[in-house]
Amino acid sequence: MKLSEWLRFWLDTYEKSSIKLTTYANYDGYIRNYFQKFDDKDITQIFSDDYQDFFDGILEYGLSAKTVRNMIIFLRKALKKAVVEDVIPSNPALDIELPKYESPEIKILSHDQQTKLIKVSYFYRYGVFVRLTLCTGIRLGELLGLQWNDIDFDRREMRIRRTLHRCKNYDPTEKASTSIFLDPPKTKNSKRTIPLLNHAVEDLKSWKLKQSREVTNAKFVVTGINGKFLDPKTFKDYYNRMLDRCDIHGITFHALRHTFATNALERGMDKKTLSEILGHYSVAFTLDTYAHVVDSFKRKNMDLMEDVYECSQGQNMLILFFLPFQKKFIVSIPENR
Repeated sequence: MKLSEWLRFWLDTYEKSSIKLTTYANYDGYIRNYFQKFDDKDITQIFSDDYQDFFDGILEYGLSAKTVRNMIIFLRKALKKAVVEDVIPSNPALDIELPKYESPEIKILSHDQQTKLIKVSYFYRYGVFVRLTLCTGIRLGELLGLQWNDIDFDRREMRIRRTLHRCKNYDPTEKASTSIFLDPPKTKNSKRTIPLLNHAVEDLKSWKLKQSREVTNAKFVVTGINGKFLDPKTFKDYYNRMLDRCDIHGITFHALRHTFATNALERGMDKKTLSEILGHYSVAFTLDTYAHVVDSFKRKNMDLMEDVYECSQGQNMLILFFLPFQKKFIVSIPENR
């Protein structure tokens, strides 16, 4: 059996039903674009050194360390099943060294940029959703997948139940190479309910009234003038127009999510609450992602401890005062001081 044959069989037999379509598309791309290069050998004749040389080569060629790491993890998982099914005697991918990967620096809007963007957003059709993202931290796919039955105006809540994205089309009856798909949220933690600020509720009510003048009974919250859902690329184009108007550069739409998180931490939001609002799988992940923000608070919070030292100084002065009379007075100092 060839490596690509096993990977294809494993993907379609064991994985396809349990992974998102976007993940399937990534795995499919790994097989077609990279792992077919091993098909001059039988799968049992490919060893860890062969794989290591291959991954080192595509790293030097310019493929990102993050993508290579994902490919190695994918290969390890597939070959683990190959061992179980007696296709190969052992898993050579376990010995492949994962390339070092540092998460890129998180970019956010400065306070001045944020103020400027919010002001400009009122002059654009989809500006309401820039403001909504800045006060909820939702992802673009979650925003575009919102339907009106996900919004509870009375309880001032927004439920995240699906994501909308464009992905490779695997339906042979479709002519287009890509199509728009609705998927469940990114992870089980991404399925969540987010409280809405009063301003966000009023914003959404105004948008719904405007939308109703264009089309009746629109299903999706974010729509074009035809009442249909919006393509992610189309929305990004509108967003970039707003940035150009503000003379802001290098800030992706996802940076609004990071800006929300930073604002929340700066205002003292409980970290567990923030983690749940963002849809992260753990508080530790949230703290790790925004460690740079937490670090910036260390000086501010340490300054609050000055009174402890001042109390200590007061006790020291008292001790010094009694030193000349130490034969007459006994001053006890706790051991931990």
